[in-house]
Amino acid sequence: MSSKTTENEHNITRYITIEFEVFGRVQGVFFRKYTKAKAEELGLTGWCRNTHRGTVQGEFEYASSAAAENENDSNINTDKESWEALA
Repeated sequence: MSSKTTENEHNITRYITIEFEVFGRVQGVFFRKYTKAKAEELGLTGWCRNTHRGTVQGEFEYASSAAAENENDSNINTDKESWEALA
């Protein structure tokens, strides 16, 4: 996970980028299609692709203003164990 911060005159925006690779049965089960739909629902941008190893790799990014960070970002859990449980 990485982040970058930009400042403008009235607000600070923080961009969070998360890279992922999912192992298990993820090819041939519409995993990428579901991932794209879920990302759109959550307002995330990014990409995902099948690999030659039979996994799915990807990256997503979201922006958060400093004012909304404490309120809204609690909905996105970046704890490693939580993400592993989703696979």
